[in-house]
Formats: sequence, C-alpha cells, structure tokens
Amino acid sequence: MNTHWEDLQNQIDIIKKKSLYRKCVETSGIDFCSNDYLGLASNDELKEEFIKNARLHTTGSTASRLVKGHRKEMTTFEQNFSEFVGTEASLIVSTGYVANMGLIDTIADSQTIIFTDRLNHASILDGIRISGGIKKYYHHLDMDHLEFLLESISLEPNYSKKKKIIVSETLFSMDGDSPDLKRLMKIKRRFDCTLILDEAHALGVFGDSGRGMCFEQLESEEIKNIEESTKIYEREDKIRKEKEFINKRSVELSILDEKANSLVKESSSMIETNLKLRESLDSLKSRLNSRESELNTLSLSLDNQRKDIDAKLEALKYQELRINKIIKERSIDELLKVNNV
Repeated sequence: MNTHWEDLQNQIDIIKKKSLYRKCVETSGIDFCSNDYLGLASNDELKEEFIKNARLHTTGSTASRLVKGHRKEMTTFEQNFSEFVGTEASLIVSTGYVANMGLIDTIADSQTIIFTDRLNHASILDGIRISGGIKKYYHHLDMDHLEFLLESISLEPNYSKKKKIIVSETLFSMDGDSPDLKRLMKIKRRFDCTLILDEAHALGVFGDSGRGMCFEQLESEEIKNIEESTKIYEREDKIRKEKEFINKRSVELSILDEKANSLVKESSSMIETNLKLRESLDSLKSRLNSRESELNTLSLSLDNQRKDIDAKLEALKYQELRINKIIKERSIDELLKVNNV
C-alpha cells in the first residue's frame, strides 16, 4: 500500500477542517481584487490589435528566446520600455514569478546573504530558496530592523565578506503600503548591498507618468545615481497576459542572458503578446498624458476659482468696513441726541 498519497490526502483533509482549502472559481460583478488597475485587460483597442497580430504571426512561442523564440519586436519593446523608465537595458520574460526566481537565482549563490521583507511575494522567496542563498527576514517595512541585521552580520567573521542583497516590493498589494525608498537607498550604500526593487503593483499607478514608486519617492538625480540596483516591472493582468521586465545596467543584463534559466531554458512568449505589450505601453503613456493634461486644466480652473473667491472676500471686507463705519456714525448721532447736544 502506497502511503504517500494517503499522507497527501490527510494533509488536504486537515486543510479542509481548518476551512483553509482553496479552489479556483469563476468570478463576476465589479472587479475590486485583480491587478487590472488601469482597465487595459478589457480595452477594445488592445483586443483588436491582438487579433490583428494573431493573423500575421505564429500562435506559439516555438522555443526559448535563445533557440528560436526571439523576435525583433521583443528587442524593440525592451528598448522602448527602457526609455520609459530610464534604464540602460530591459529583459522581458514570460511571467512575474519567473522574473523574480530567475533574477535572484542568477545573481545569488550560497555565498550570498539575502535580506528580504517579511511580506515579500512568494516568487521572491522561491528565488532565494532555489539560489541557495542565506535568507534573512526583516520585519515588514522596518528599516531599523534591517540595519540591525546588517550591522550584526558585519561583526561576524564568516559573513562579513559575503555578498549582500536587499530585496523589497515597492508597493505591497495586499496591504497597500510601501517602504521608505530614500532610507532604503541610504542603507544599500552604507552596507554596500545590491538592491532589488519589485515595482509590480506600482507601475502605471504611481510616479511621474506612472513610471513606478521610485519616481514617486526619489528625486530624478537619486534615480540617475542608482547603481547595482534592479527594478522589476510587472504588467500582469493589466494586459491579460502576465509579463515581467527586468531593468538593469546593460553589463549586468549580459549575465542574465548567459545564466538565467528563465531566459535560456523557458519558452518565449508569443509574438502577439509582445506586440500587445507595446500597444499597452503606448496606451498607458497616452492615458497618463491625458490625465496630466486634465490635472493641469483642473489646477488652472481651481486657481481661477481661488482668485474669484479672493476677490469676493476683498469685496466683503470692504462692505464690512462701510457697515462698521455707518454703525459707528449712527451711534455717535444717537449719543448726541440723548445728551441734547
């Protein structure tokens, strides 16, 4: 009798008894839970573009990008996206999960200590596990605890010379909170760490033109001076097909090209998806520019309204002075009458 399957069934039974059993269900109604923050998943123009491209290209990836799955449209989009977020290079892989796992597994090993926020996504934790790196949790968003761990490590002879990586999401989707990126950058520099920032849920929502939380919290010069830092941009359900972008310096990207199994071994994405990514990025830019224009118009309108209100307040103050003067003059007249003056 094979007890392996019995053990698995017992585990499932225990999960059910605790009311923790999970299953996929089809949803309907108003969407308050997906990652389609910008509504691009159901955008009619993007769907039409996807259908048009499906008639022109293959419906399968055919192989990994290293073998036969690479297309010039992928390179074009990576260049366009790099320009959008201000990085030297970008790398597109099939899913957000694969991006985090592939990146961390490539740049970390058993001689690397990885400091991870306690609430980081499972893909980050799996990347750390696969890499063989030494995992160190710091309390959620607690920069003091992170500094304490780094200071403690620096005092240990066996760990002081190991490579160090700090990894955090810039927007935690379940709680909606964010780390202090300015302080995180200071800690990175102080302890000479590599910093990985996952911008999955901030892209298109926060920062200048929707470029992410880095552009929300950091000054342009700070962003330009970021060295040995990696930003992860995830488009997920925003485009109906989860995609991920790894943005790094070009020299570091070459290492990923050579060693990342998420690029070397995994099948590439369909060309239609990459073309839709390009259209999605164009749509995102257009919407953000339109929103910026609307905000400027609204700001101008509010300025005009404020000026109008200020003018009315001045008129009211003038009327108040006149009324007070009239009341004062009448009071003097009445006082004179009472005293028969």
